[in-house]
Amino acid sequence: MGREKRKIRLDKGSSGTASGEFLGFGAFAQPSPTDPSSDASTQTAQSSLRWSPVYTGSDSQLSILFKKIGQKRDGSTKAKALSELQAFFEDETKSKKEQVTALSHLMFVYHSKLNFDDFASVRSASLYVIDAAKRRLPKAWQTFMDQEKELWGMIWCANADPSSEVKNAAQIFRESISMQEWSGVWGFVTRTLSYGRAKTMHQELFARRSGE
Repeated sequence: MGREKRKIRLDKGSSGTASGEFLGFGAFAQPSPTDPSSDASTQTAQSSLRWSPVYTGSDSQLSILFKKIGQKRDGSTKAKALSELQAFFEDETKSKKEQVTALSHLMFVYHSKLNFDDFASVRSASLYVIDAAKRRLPKAWQTFMDQEKELWGMIWCANADPSSEVKNAAQIFRESISMQEWSGVWGFVTRTLSYGRAKTMHQELFARRSGE
């Protein structure tokens, strides 16, 4: 009698469903992970992003703005164009694809020209535009920044700019620069010091380029 009761208890405890059928150990397995193909495609898209020396987008207004930013000598004209570009990145109704295209050219122009501009208003406006793009397109922004670590150095060193206007703009990036980016800071500082004199640096960065 005792054996029969024990058998009945064991049968009830082992039932996997209302019908008493045993589901097997597969019932206790963790659910299979989602298909990683979507993550892989996202990573591929991010890795395909590259700086562009020319604006390749289709927005005619942006084409005009980039010409003013990259070719005009007047500081007020460039600063105003940068403010309009900042508004473009802050506009959430704009296509992110078009914004990424604009960012790919902006990063090139900043690295080659805007960071060294004579006008403090242009240097500060450039940083505000980059910050707007960072907030709107964080992943693309990070990808472009990582393509040239020296960019971290440029932005960090802007905290020591002679102009308080530029220093204030650079403050917004302080928390974004971790110890992992210090190689870029050191690289930029080393290159800057290697020129020896400000005049030599100016000739290397601007005079030679103007003759190309």
